[in-house]
Amino acid sequence: MKGLTITREELEEIKRLQLKHHWKWPAAFSANPRGDIWPYVTRGYTDEGLREQVRHVSKIIDAIADEYLNARPTGGRFFIDDTGAFYTPQGESEVQFLAFRFVNPK
Repeated sequence: MKGLTITREELEEIKRLQLKHHWKWPAAFSANPRGDIWPYVTRGYTDEGLREQVRHVSKIIDAIADEYLNARPTGGRFFIDDTGAFYTPQGESEVQFLAFRFVNPK
């Protein structure tokens, strides 16, 4: 599994991009094969009119989404917590595709 070195402030920046709280994760986003990234808004398909594009808003969310699309080129939803980033294949357990390494961990 790949690692990504980030700061606690960058993790908080990602969480602030979240529009609606996901029941389990501090932050949840979707990405598609074109590289678009948008915060979790609703379960299932998110209508394009409800997608607030966040690509290029944060270099960290861009890097996480790029790694997600490397792991799962068809895209979909991915989830972030304080340990890293995950996705959940249909009917399966979550898969961690990125582990966070913190600069000056506290």
